[in-house]
Amino acid sequence: MNKNDRQRLIKTRLIIDKEVSVKALAGTFSVTERTIRNDLQALADKHLCEMFYGGARLIKHDEDIYFESTSINNISTLLEAPSTTKARSYPAVSRANETSPEIYILGSFNIDIVLEVNEFPKVGESVLAHSTKYYGGGKGANQAIAAAKINDQVHLTIKVGQDLFADRAKNYLANANIASLNILEDAEHPTGNAIILVSQPSGENKIAINLGANSHITVDDIIHDLDYIRDCRVFLTQLENNFDIMSLAITYAKKSGATTILNPTPYNDSVKKILPFVDIITPNEIEAFDLSGIVINDHESARLAAERIYRLGVKHVIITLGDKGCHYFNGNRHFHLAGHKAAVIDSSGAGDSFNGSLAASIANGKPIEDSMIFANAFASLKVERRGASNMPDTSLVEARLSTNNL
Repeated sequence: MNKNDRQRLIKTRLIIDKEVSVKALAGTFSVTERTIRNDLQALADKHLCEMFYGGARLIKHDEDIYFESTSINNISTLLEAPSTTKARSYPAVSRANETSPEIYILGSFNIDIVLEVNEFPKVGESVLAHSTKYYGGGKGANQAIAAAKINDQVHLTIKVGQDLFADRAKNYLANANIASLNILEDAEHPTGNAIILVSQPSGENKIAINLGANSHITVDDIIHDLDYIRDCRVFLTQLENNFDIMSLAITYAKKSGATTILNPTPYNDSVKKILPFVDIITPNEIEAFDLSGIVINDHESARLAAERIYRLGVKHVIITLGDKGCHYFNGNRHFHLAGHKAAVIDSSGAGDSFNGSLAASIANGKPIEDSMIFANAFASLKVERRGASNMPDTSLVEARLSTNNL
């Protein structure tokens, strides 16, 4: 491994662990302690860390201020791929001393650039924003953070670029309560990013996404995770990765016996090809229209759309309806769940909170309908918080359910 690759990995190690040992790094990279001290001094010269006897610690920068910090349960030595590859895979999990995750999420990471406005601009119009904030986001990351609030065995696989946003992604996810991570890197494509306009009066949002590295996961990348996919109880994914790899992973998960959940967003009509491998699909009203051709404007149209989607081959259909709750159909029974009253501040991430908490509840052994009830309350609390990944604690969900006598 060349010096630049080694220093890049040491930098990632610092971001994750906040502190590193010269002796441990020398063993990891099979080099002398003097070589590691030189590497750390090079990073210290860039004001990334400060050295002490036997190691170095990360210097925290003010630019991380918008990224929520919690904790991480299990992340170990990063393994390097051959230096000749353009896209490197860094499996951040030691498989030797841990069990497989209960929930596997093949997902995405985006930096969310959030602008708060009074009104959304019309075509050709410029409006003033009241604030600009930066949050860790991406449907996969958001759903993993939501699921980890409920289940402590969540695994997330994402792909980022080799840019400043990638460093933010690693730092952010290392401080999220996710049990294990596989952070892939792509030298040719940027870390995903999204521009989110949030209407200050209503909390509604409009989003434009550049998927970047998210849409360039490869077969070689996913091979590292096949054991995890095979052994998980619940597999959750979206359409923010490249479709072929998502299809491969969800097919393998289904054949391995996992409960497969697909959140079909951003919508791609090719998704209809893989619905026989999907146990639970969770479209919103717009995606349900794309799948069924039926405009949803009341309970009856939701019923008809759910029935038509079911006939495409999926076992369970859950249409999320925003503040109107959600609608379920399994081929035999319809079940409509009303929404909770909420003081909406920011609706971005509401669908992710629903999907993540739904997956975790199912992994915890709850029936689908009970899991829907929990996820419906969880999502109603999420919209009362700023930031797409700012998820509520389970105690608040239980209190809301108790108050509503569910």
